[in-house]
Amino acid sequence: MSPLPIIFLKTKSSPTDPYDKYFAENPLEIAGTTYNAENIFVPVLQHQHINLSQLEKLVLGQNSEYHGMIITSQRAVEALGAVLDKHRDCPETQEFLKITKVYVVGPATCTAVINLGFSASNVLGKECGNGKVLSQFILEDYNTCCESAATDRLPLLFLNNEKRGDIIPKSLSGVEEHRCVPLQELVVYETKVVNCFSEEFAKAMEATKGQERWVVVFSPTGADAAWDVLRDGINKEEDDSETFWASIGPTTEVHMIEKIGKRPDVVAARPSPEGTWNGIRDFMLKKIEQN
Repeated sequence: MSPLPIIFLKTKSSPTDPYDKYFAENPLEIAGTTYNAENIFVPVLQHQHINLSQLEKLVLGQNSEYHGMIITSQRAVEALGAVLDKHRDCPETQEFLKITKVYVVGPATCTAVINLGFSASNVLGKECGNGKVLSQFILEDYNTCCESAATDRLPLLFLNNEKRGDIIPKSLSGVEEHRCVPLQELVVYETKVVNCFSEEFAKAMEATKGQERWVVVFSPTGADAAWDVLRDGINKEEDDSETFWASIGPTTEVHMIEKIGKRPDVVAARPSPEGTWNGIRDFMLKKIEQN
């Protein structure tokens, strides 16, 4: 067996982290060698909810009228959950949960939204692996619903953070005028880099020095923070040829290419443990075949 250090640039979820669990339970069998993941978690971001009183008015107010919501992150789910928990027993809340359509990215966000109490049949986008795919899904679903039911084209409420990408807003507005989807956005959480990130990431890189290893990046901010550590000279003397980078999706990939000039070796086909692990496996298989 051969250890394979995997440095996840994220906070380890409690009580069980799906990446830690999946990578530990699925060793890679490649060319007669078994690779066991050595999972290392380095928290990058800390989050704080904001605008919750405004969110409460928008989703539970008497004059609240939306076709549905867009939620693409666990942090936005948590912000909404904080509002709903205050009014969990109110009839208005139960009705809101029963009738509201929610568009999500991927299975993890889908499960989290359903766990808030929304009807599973109204939570759509489980199979959409990124914002671009979700946008196309929304365009089709929204326009089909409005045309078939002859309903007003009410806006979607998009819950996000101050650093959200432009893919969804631009995609929903960048089509023929009669197909555009009206959108209202609300920033419900803000993020900043954890104070000790540089030190902890440097420690992880030093501890795995001289080994083939992977750094898994979950956000553009995480990519920037990690690259700042390397650029500032930590591990400067180290041979970087055995350090490989995996991006959780195309948004982070584009940011890495355009902003820091680094193309990730792997981009997960889906933003999930399985999608990321499969991408790493396929890359390592191809690498061995080429050698």
